[in-house]
Amino acid sequence: MLRIPGAYCVALWLRTADGAHDAFVPLAPCPPGLKPGAALGEDQLRAALLPEARKQLAAPSEDATGGTTR
Repeated sequence: MLRIPGAYCVALWLRTADGAHDAFVPLAPCPPGLKPGAALGEDQLRAALLPEARKQLAAPSEDATGGTTR
């Protein structure tokens, strides 16, 4: 199980013995650009999650006191 909290994504990580052909299967709900249940390679998963990651980095975040930072 692979959890990517910054992109609001959980996926099954299917490992191969040599690690060269690992597959990632996103679970619903998942970010736009990903289809739940469709196996992706590492590069495909990274490319699909990049827009959500950039959106999260650009958004102001709350600090421990409830104020916003950035």
